[in-house]
Amino acid sequence: MRTLYLFETLWADMKFAARSLRKNPGFLSVVVLSLALGIAANSTIFSVLNALLYRPLPYPQPESLVVIWQTEQAHPESRQAPPIAESVDWTKQNHVFEDISLSSFTDRAIVSGIGEPRSLHTQYVTPNFFGMPSSELCLRGSLLSTATRSTSGSLSIPKMAGTLHDSITG
Repeated sequence: MRTLYLFETLWADMKFAARSLRKNPGFLSVVVLSLALGIAANSTIFSVLNALLYRPLPYPQPESLVVIWQTEQAHPESRQAPPIAESVDWTKQNHVFEDISLSSFTDRAIVSGIGEPRSLHTQYVTPNFFGMPSSELCLRGSLLSTATRSTSGSLSIPKMAGTLHDSITG
């Protein structure tokens, strides 16, 4: 009996709200716009959090990938990429990690060729970077197949191929 009364009052309140909104179309548009923006913001936030936090990384054994950096004792909050010589020492003394490679902070370069010159995000990396599991996903095999390693250990990429080439030429 009490439940029926609650539904009757809810239905009466809904009819009253609909009549009030019909009488004032400006307020109705503000209500609809507010609801639309709220729903859009919630879906956007959920999509970003789902992509960044909830899904596992698209690498084989993502739990084994780590980032290491060098900090100064005077500034423990600062993060710096170690010098190459330090990386060589870390690699020689390494008994924990499968491999250690370095990458610089993201830099910009202007590339040209077919069409207008475009700005491209670049990073300097050590030659063993391209053998790491995380780089295989980025390269998708197209760039790595054209890369050659010289006797000095440096990596030469003679041609931009595949996905990277497509992103440059549009």
